[in-house]
Amino acid sequence: MDNKKKSGYNMVAKKAANDFAIWRAGKSVDWDCTAGELADETGLSVQTIYNTCKRRGWDLMHGNKDRLSDDTRFMDVTAQMNGSRR
Repeated sequence: MDNKKKSGYNMVAKKAANDFAIWRAGKSVDWDCTAGELADETGLSVQTIYNTCKRRGWDLMHGNKDRLSDDTRFMDVTAQMNGSRR
């Protein structure tokens, strides 16, 4: 396998591994977590967590670690990435 093909394969494998790590950590707490908490758990950056969750359609809690009321617990990942807040 030449280096170009090998590099592309490595990126696909890394993305799949990151997806699984995020899914495993989020699922273990029934997605009752923030991107920061997932980043702490997985060792990935918060931006990687946001990008992956947006791509996969996984909802996260609001950005701070305080547990909020049910109607404000979950955030829209797209709005968070664009800098808007609820």
